[in-house]
Amino acid sequence: MYYEGQCGSCNNFVEEKGSGLYDQRNSSNTKGWCTSYRASYYPTESSCSRYSRRKDLSSGNCYITTMVCSILGYSDQCDVLNTLRGFRHDVLQKDEKYAGILYEYDVVGPEIAKHLKQEEISFVDKIYRTFLLPIVSFIKEKKTEEAISKYVQMTESLKDCYGIEFQKDVPATYDYQHGGHGVERVKKNYRLAF
Repeated sequence: MYYEGQCGSCNNFVEEKGSGLYDQRNSSNTKGWCTSYRASYYPTESSCSRYSRRKDLSSGNCYITTMVCSILGYSDQCDVLNTLRGFRHDVLQKDEKYAGILYEYDVVGPEIAKHLKQEEISFVDKIYRTFLLPIVSFIKEKKTEEAISKYVQMTESLKDCYGIEFQKDVPATYDYQHGGHGVERVKKNYRLAF
């Protein structure tokens, strides 16, 4: 998560005095306002005794990639994780045609991550080099379809490896604009048609 255990992930931290919650994608060089201490702080400053973790950030993980990077000792703010988070936010969540990919990730991502946690480092490193690094390269080269194809290949390989089955039907209630975090989201104000 962005600014884990730092001011930028605290409920008391806002972008400016009175403006609302701090945008976690903003630069770490931009000060925010602490409603508790009534003073300005950088989002990367260490949290204090009044720290209260923002609930809206609790599902910001990319479960598979976060687990892989964690096992290999990479920071939660490493280039691979930040690139994939940006891609999810800026591309996948902006187009309904990617709802199926996001929904599948929300359902199988946490299960795959649990299995990865038990794997040897050499296996996890192979996933990193075979799939994640090429996906990030495609994203940086603005090759969206190639990045998605490689991601689908990774997910299918890991589902096969762990015997995970998945029903591809995306529920009408699924909120793809906030999906891909490893937690199924439901559209706000969704009403069933009778």
